[in-house]
Amino acid sequence: MDLRGGCNAFPVGIPYEISSGIQETHDLPTPDHENDIVFEEGAPFTF
Repeated sequence: MDLRGGCNAFPVGIPYEISSGIQETHDLPTPDHENDIVFEEGAPFTF
């Protein structure tokens, strides 16, 4: 089951393989990807 709500890369829903951790990274577009948005690690958020 996809994670509903999505994100900019997967606006309809984040694929189960990514949201569950089966696919460890999302640094390259997946085969069914409709755009070229991938994960880019940023600086940690601190309070």
